[in-house]
Amino acid sequence: MALRLFVAAFAAALVVALAITSSPSSVSAHEHRTVAENYEFTVGWSGEPAIGGQPNAVFLEIVFFEGGVPEEHDEGEQAPAEGEESETVEGVPLEGVEETLGVTVTAGGGAASIELPLEPAFGEVGVYESTTIIPAPGDYTFTFTGTLPDGTEVNESFESGPETFATVDDPATLEFPAPADGASDSPSSEEGEDEDSNTAMIVAIVAVILAIIAAGIALFAASGNRRA
Repeated sequence: MALRLFVAAFAAALVVALAITSSPSSVSAHEHRTVAENYEFTVGWSGEPAIGGQPNAVFLEIVFFEGGVPEEHDEGEQAPAEGEESETVEGVPLEGVEETLGVTVTAGGGAASIELPLEPAFGEVGVYESTTIIPAPGDYTFTFTGTLPDGTEVNESFESGPETFATVDDPATLEFPAPADGASDSPSSEEGEDEDSNTAMIVAIVAVILAIIAAGIALFAASGNRRA
């Protein structure tokens, strides 16, 4: 009986800890597209969810497939022929794109646009980011123009949307509680996320410790009852 009490209390503590520390994670929304048969472009915002008024950048990844980009089933997997086993197709990250390719960022409806250079992402081969911008809420179009290192011409436009990459959210719709009279004393999103994460971790640790103490008391009491 005492052992069952201990196990039940400890399991409850773990459930509480997981519930506190778990938070909804943003789904990384990017559009994948085959360009010139052999190149797969993956495009979106570098930081997602994209929030208006927060620094962000255009994200681009390019992978070269010598035999052509495989049909999209599972990522990197080509549909097998009848009677054959599934075959994984490996692509090669494309380097040197920053020298010949740029991106134009256009706000929804074409109200404004800006041309931005691309730079290699630190530590990620084949991944590029534009210089930093601070987007306003709304939809955007990214248009990549120029050439690839082998001379392939590129003129591809990617529009944000539910099936492509993230629309930039209005921070006013996300802030809680809503600021009075339009004033906001809330910290930046990154600082707020760090503080929430630290607080959740502390509360979870305390919950586990209290549960262990309670289980120990129950175990001690049950042992005393058996001796009596």
